Amino acid sequence: MEIIEIENLKYVYAQNIYGKYYIPYNSVHRPCPQIILKGGVWEYETLKFIESEYKGGDIIHAGAYFGDFLPFLSSISKNFNVFAFEPVLENYKCSRLNLSLNNIKNVELFNNTLSNTNDKLYIKKTLDGVFLGGASHVSTNKNYDQVSDGIKIDDLFNKISKCSIIHLDIEGHETQALLGAKNIINHFKPILIIESAINDPTVKELLIMNNYKFLKKVNDNFVLKSET
Repeated sequence: MEIIEIENLKYVYAQNIYGKYYIPYNSVHRPCPQIILKGGVWEYETLKFIESEYKGGDIIHAGAYFGDFLPFLSSISKNFNVFAFEPVLENYKCSRLNLSLNNIKNVELFNNTLSNTNDKLYIKKTLDGVFLGGASHVSTNKNYDQVSDGIKIDDLFNKISKCSIIHLDIEGHETQALLGAKNIINHFKPILIIESAINDPTVKELLIMNNYKFLKKVNDNFVLKSET
């Protein structure tokens, strides 16, 4: 495995049917990099579902990790924009490299944590000295490795022409992200692809108000679609 050093960070190179990738060397033990290093696709069924349902419009995607979804999302939404979020600085830098590597122009990448606040949030990105990769998560001010600025999906309202899909893979912080997207959800009724939060009472209220129904489960994601 060849190690490539860029701006004092170490990466390995991989590619699959959707694109080319630098992967953080400290993440190669994680499940997603292991699949992509073999030329595979992480959550292939999720990507195929998105492709089958996409009818135009901007896409919101978090957490981007090292950007493994970004070439695919960029290609299907070529006439619109992808707004992607990755709070872990090393992963954000890698995603940014991969946007350049794949010559992607329609993705706006944010080094922020999606939430229902613009306050500082605390990110846990290691466990016993081992990098958590895509399992990095919002933690407490007593157990963290990095501070991140919160951002609400609704903060992007004036940038979005039509929001078609919100895909959240943010390790248990989905409730806060959805509550920070009330205006976008009320206005656009995008398809929601989320790992958790569907049983949270405040999220349930938001979903019921907008006539969302559970459609199916793809990989470990719940898919909800508005019937309005």
